[in-house]
Amino acid sequence: MSSISNPIQGLTNVLIKPNAVFSTLAKANNWSWLPFILINLVTLFTIYSYFNHIDFNWYIETIISETMANTSPAEQDAVRSSMNPSTMIGIGAGGAIFGVVIVNAILAVYLNSMTKNDDSHVQGFSDWYGALWWTQMPTIVSSLIAIALLLMSSSNEISPTSLSPLSLGFILGTNMGSDWYNFMTSIRLDTVWSIYLLTSCIAQWTQFNTRKSLIIASAPFVIISSIWLAYLLF
Repeated sequence: MSSISNPIQGLTNVLIKPNAVFSTLAKANNWSWLPFILINLVTLFTIYSYFNHIDFNWYIETIISETMANTSPAEQDAVRSSMNPSTMIGIGAGGAIFGVVIVNAILAVYLNSMTKNDDSHVQGFSDWYGALWWTQMPTIVSSLIAIALLLMSSSNEISPTSLSPLSLGFILGTNMGSDWYNFMTSIRLDTVWSIYLLTSCIAQWTQFNTRKSLIIASAPFVIISSIWLAYLLF
């Protein structure tokens, strides 16, 4: 296993050599600020780029026609008057950044609890919280693809789904008005990649085998997705 000597090297290796990175993180301090800052900056830039590239009037009318077709004209006009690029950038960035901060805190509590019965485990809540930012580095790949799609597009009428180019919603072209839209956009290849990285982290930080590490890493996603799918089907 190759050694990782600094956090910059960790950023370039975590996607392809996660075992070495997480083995080093078990002993390193204050390395997780780097992926935290990088992920949030790239997320903010992606959302900013999207809303400064698209035809915003088209965007508003698309949102209204696909998600508010059964509402009154007055309600639709109220939405039109309340939406502008700056507002949407703020909502999008705030939701994406603070949402992940909160979700990671919940996941860190979960991971800390699930690994307590391992005698070799010495990591606490803050360690797992920091590690989760490393496991989410695949979101940067997704964001870079989204930016590339914006740059290559010959039109400024681009679906919001393009912000999640590795999701089933984007791949299958799910309509925003569909009951399946949010579910389909939540099923993402970068999420699967992150689960793989988290599996590696758990295996490196505990004596759990790969199978048990994978079960712990994937359980929250599988359970939530299964409940959501059952709700949509039944």
